[in-house]
Amino acid sequence: MELLELNSMSSSSYTDTDVITLEYQSQNRLDFPTLARECDLYGISDRAAASIASAVLQDIGIVHEGETLHVDRLPLCHLLNSLDGATTGPTEFCGPIGKAIKTCEELPVAPFSSISVENIPDNIDRMVLSNDQQYLYDICLAISRVECYFDLALKKPGSVAHSRWLTTAGRILRLNVATEKPSDNLIILATFIMKVYAPVWFHVKTKPAITEGARHIWRLISFSRYLESNLRNIVDTVIQRNCFFCHPENLLLSMLTDKRENVKSLEPRKLFCARNVNRGSSQVRIFQVPKLDFNEKDYFALINWQRVGRFEPPLLMNVPFKEIVAMVKVRKTEEWSKYPCHAQAVERCIRLVSESVYGEEKRHGFILNRIQSRSLIKYYNTKKDYNL
Repeated sequence: MELLELNSMSSSSYTDTDVITLEYQSQNRLDFPTLARECDLYGISDRAAASIASAVLQDIGIVHEGETLHVDRLPLCHLLNSLDGATTGPTEFCGPIGKAIKTCEELPVAPFSSISVENIPDNIDRMVLSNDQQYLYDICLAISRVECYFDLALKKPGSVAHSRWLTTAGRILRLNVATEKPSDNLIILATFIMKVYAPVWFHVKTKPAITEGARHIWRLISFSRYLESNLRNIVDTVIQRNCFFCHPENLLLSMLTDKRENVKSLEPRKLFCARNVNRGSSQVRIFQVPKLDFNEKDYFALINWQRVGRFEPPLLMNVPFKEIVAMVKVRKTEEWSKYPCHAQAVERCIRLVSESVYGEEKRHGFILNRIQSRSLIKYYNTKKDYNL
């Protein structure tokens, strides 16, 4: 183990699958040969060592967190920390809301007020949702309709864990319907989940393509404008730090698949400019998140195109410019829509490739078989599912 690829540990998360940005010579890796040697000596895995090192480096202020579309859960995480206090362990909160959500399913439903949820997409297939995802969807609809049925009240949401913010969101909503006079902080969190977190999450679920990434960030921004200035500043800071899909190369991908002709027609010109600017360059470029203008009215206007570096999407580098123009005219852009935008799929692919067999042909076959198996068998029963 000569190189540790470090993962960010936020104050409210102990998961080892988050991506970080290291402010060290514009790199996202650091060399720790002594740490690697000691971990090998004591039998500590690479992943565990990276998690420990990341936590230490964040404590001393060297690293900070940064993710792709996990940016959806980060505003909720920071809002909860700001309103209810920091975490005290992998599954523990120090505030009254965080403590109450651990047993919220045991509380009876009380009279509660409606919170609108107009931004959730309509084309959600419940068959592709897990139990926790269905629970979040159902309780969002229940609160919007002021109807929490008996069977929903009896359901138990997933366990509290700082790596599973979807279940935390569901539990906060369950606590809201069980509290006759909720506190101001509980109302703020429940409203944020209903208006921002859940809608953006289900938009990502129903539109997982990489070409939708910039539009997902835009939804997160536009849905959260209702917040008061102090809370909006918390959310905006998190979005700005993690707006990787607002990089010019990702904005161009979204513009390429935009349904509006006036927006789509801008993409080839900007792509042509980016291709000419970087033609023949052999330098390794630094991926830097751009400065966002949160007052703009559309996703492609979030950045100042005159002040940012022009880079074309890696997916299009080997595609002739004339072919791209032709595809835009006939709206044949499905080829680039098969790549996912959310980090969960990326993490799964990395693990899948890592544990596959040697040899390009065998590795490819192994991966295809595993993906097909997952599509056929979506859920495995565990011991807790059987009453003996």
